[in-house]
Amino acid sequence: MDDILRRVSVVESSVAVIRADVSAIKAVLPHLARQSRLSEVEGSLNVKVSTLEGSLTARINTVEGSLTARINTVEGSLTARINSVEGALTARLNAVEGALIARINSVEGSLTAKINSVEGALTTKISDLEASLIRWVVGTGIAVGSLAFAVAKFVN
Repeated sequence: MDDILRRVSVVESSVAVIRADVSAIKAVLPHLARQSRLSEVEGSLNVKVSTLEGSLTARINTVEGSLTARINTVEGSLTARINSVEGALTARLNAVEGALIARINSVEGSLTAKINSVEGALTTKISDLEASLIRWVVGTGIAVGSLAFAVAKFVN
């Protein structure tokens, strides 16, 4: 009989534990979600996600439009600035080119004048030397001829 009492006591303590567990489950059960409630929450979340998606899409489109407009403005500004700088550089290069051409023409004219002057002086000097050489040759020829006749006269 002791054995039976001991076994009944173990069963009673197990039943008490099970009873406590069932009470805890009963207390939590009203707070657990049901399928219908989950469907409601899912629908609500779908609506919120769709709304958020639409809002974000609109905001992204607005930002994209704003950035595109800003990029176009900056691009136009930079293009105008580049064209302005290009025009200024072209004008400056043309001015420098004109000045260099004028300087080259001036130097060319000066050098041409100097070359012509030196050429004229050399031509005059050469002419003088030619005349002098011709006079010397003629004089030498006359002297040699006179000497030859004088020697021929004494030899005969």
